[in-house]
Amino acid sequence: MGLFDSFVKNVFCDVVKPRIGSVLKVALPFGADHTGIYIGDDEIVEVTNIDGVATVQVVSAEEFIEGDGLARIGTFIYVACKQDRNGKCIAMGSKDIADRARTAVGQTSGYNLVFNNCHMFVEYCITGKRSDLSGILMGVETALDDKFIEHGYERLADMWRSTGESRGDNPCFVDDEDEWEFEDQLTSARQGDMEAQFQVAESYYYGNGVDENEAESAKWYKKAALQGHVESMMKLGQLYYIGGDGVPENDAEAKRWYKMAADAGNKEAKNELKKFD
Repeated sequence: MGLFDSFVKNVFCDVVKPRIGSVLKVALPFGADHTGIYIGDDEIVEVTNIDGVATVQVVSAEEFIEGDGLARIGTFIYVACKQDRNGKCIAMGSKDIADRARTAVGQTSGYNLVFNNCHMFVEYCITGKRSDLSGILMGVETALDDKFIEHGYERLADMWRSTGESRGDNPCFVDDEDEWEFEDQLTSARQGDMEAQFQVAESYYYGNGVDENEAESAKWYKKAALQGHVESMMKLGQLYYIGGDGVPENDAEAKRWYKMAADAGNKEAKNELKKFD
């Protein structure tokens, strides 16, 4: 994305606030992009090339744009989004993505422009699996589609939206994960909004803006799943398979929810079903 396109998209497209675990990108020369993971508190985890070494480090939003000077030419940061059932753009992200990024900080390996770069690191953060495929932005988008886009919804293509972040100005990066407007999400969830129900379940499960409560988390995952929210089906399968406070271990229920998610196209659920063979 060139400077002109970057400016136009920032001015004329929705400005979307990133969530914990959101995938961010900024423009590089020759139409390429640099990606990283937002972990809250104005912090982004990225892989950068330092003297031929791929180094996982934490940077600020401004540092993410600036890079090492000439290497990054973007004026704005963009966040990967999807449309909810009402057509509103919302950032894709989850705590497990952020956790993998945080855990990797400080790791180093041999940098390779094609086979060991920022995109391959971001794909790993999304999927939890190391890929031997060429690390390109399309791989990141495919991984996000598989994780977050419910069957029948719009794919990620053309769903990158500005965070409003430009050089020296970071209005969308000041909140931490405890300020996710939980009460507003809860109100929408009670009104039947499937995506809000999923977000409320996530908040209860991870303790974001509310005390951790697995029983409440399972309740809201189930409400969303019964409306067709595929990731909620997957999460219910995981809860029943592992068991815990308020959610009894139950292989039959785990298999049932995994199968529903798999039938709806979730690849991770298909892999989980193999445990029951």
